[in-house]
Amino acid sequence: GGSVNRAVPDPYPAGRIWQAVTPTQMGVPVRGWLFDLYPAQEGMVLWFLGEDGRPHRLSTEYRPAFYAAGPRAALDRLDRLLRERGIPADLTPTVRQELFSGAELPVVRVAVHRPLQFPLAVRQAAALRDLTLYTCDLSVAQLFLYERGFFPLGEYVLFQFPKGQGYTSEL
Repeated sequence: GGSVNRAVPDPYPAGRIWQAVTPTQMGVPVRGWLFDLYPAQEGMVLWFLGEDGRPHRLSTEYRPAFYAAGPRAALDRLDRLLRERGIPADLTPTVRQELFSGAELPVVRVAVHRPLQFPLAVRQAAALRDLTLYTCDLSVAQLFLYERGFFPLGEYVLFQFPKGQGYTSEL
């Protein structure tokens, strides 16, 4: 089953926090510890606490994914259902290893374009009885940490690059 993911509204629009607390130049590294992350409309927002005690807000594109297995007709229904509900997603056939048996399993990777819609996409897929879902019970933040190799409270060296009005990190 899927877990409900509650996104906290971003109190600092992209760029504002950088202008207020980070007078660094492009490409200058900042050492910090990951202390918070959450999904946003187009990706993830990460907060690092710099060694100088200042918070650093970074954002990165991210499309969380779960996997679905089942008859072709059910997978086609899932694709139509997501489109009808206004949930942009890429459905890509792939093969994954089943955790307990180790068997290779043909599945469809469902990569949701907007992380805030991930729980809704999972609920829509779960309503289709002919599908078996995988990695759908993890939160968007957990998926991101696992896939990108980050650890909460881990120490990282960050590089900032201008993007629009704010900064982003090549995470």
